[in-house]
Amino acid sequence: MEGSRSNVFFAQRGCLYTPSLRSGCLSGITREYVIRYAKEQQIPVKKTQAKIQQLLSADEAFLTGSTLEIMPIRMINKVLIGKGKRGPLTALLSKTYRQRVQEMLKGKNNS
Repeated sequence: MEGSRSNVFFAQRGCLYTPSLRSGCLSGITREYVIRYAKEQQIPVKKTQAKIQQLLSADEAFLTGSTLEIMPIRMINKVLIGKGKRGPLTALLSKTYRQRVQEMLKGKNNS
């Protein structure tokens, strides 16, 4: 489960899931940052062979990529994911990601 330039994550009961690299998913930079930031926030991360049914029944889901950053998935094939809006883990990780990118950019500008 991935796009040509993105990775998928989904959350169930406070745990974050993403396909393992062994499944053939992209080893993306944004994916790695999201995993790191989740662990820093004490959010359990499991790299797994996910099934579409798990994604469809998730509390929330999002895609990651260098250009889209963290984009919530609200619906798949007319099936709402969670409540059909950005979930709390997605919001937290998106905020953390943007803050860290800004910090990196400020550091480069001060060099």
